[in-house]
Amino acid sequence: MSGETDTEEKYPFFFYGTLRRGQPNYALLRSNTSIEEPALAPQMELYSLGNFPMMVPGDHTVRGELVTLEHRIYDQLKERIDYLEGFRPFVAGECLYQRNLIQVVREADGERVWAWAYVGTRDFVLGRYPQVPGEDWTAHQMNIMMNTRFARFVSDAGQAITARG
Repeated sequence: MSGETDTEEKYPFFFYGTLRRGQPNYALLRSNTSIEEPALAPQMELYSLGNFPMMVPGDHTVRGELVTLEHRIYDQLKERIDYLEGFRPFVAGECLYQRNLIQVVREADGERVWAWAYVGTRDFVLGRYPQVPGEDWTAHQMNIMMNTRFARFVSDAGQAITARG
C-alpha cells in the first residue's frame, strides 16, 4: 500500500514534526481532530532540514502522533496539509515529500495501523542533513532550546518531554 496517493477510505495521519501537538503548525489541526495518540513508525529515520524534519525509509523507529481528522472536514483538511507539506499529487516529481500509506504502531496497545505520512527520500538527505537523535522531533527541539538562554522559560512539562526522548 505504500506509495498510494489517494483512496476513498479516510486513513489517519502519522505526524512526526511541525504538525505534532506543541509544534508551530499544529494550529492547522487544533479542534479539527477526533483522536490524537502517540505512535511509532518502524523502519524509518528522521533528519533535520533546519526548521522542519524529513522522515525517510531506514533502520530506526520514528516517534510521532497518530491523528484522526474530523470526518466532516477530512478532505478539505487533507488538501491543506498537502499544501503545507508541498505535496502536489499530480506533480509528484517536483515534490519534496510524498504522501504514502505506511504502517505505524500505536504506543498504547502495540496495534499496527495504516496511516498517511509525508515521506522523503534517503538520497535527498544523506550527506546533506543531520539525523535527528532519538528519531523524535519534539524532544530534539526541546533539547535545542534547553541549551539556550531560553531554557529558564521551559515548563516542567517541557522537561518531561526531554526526559522521555
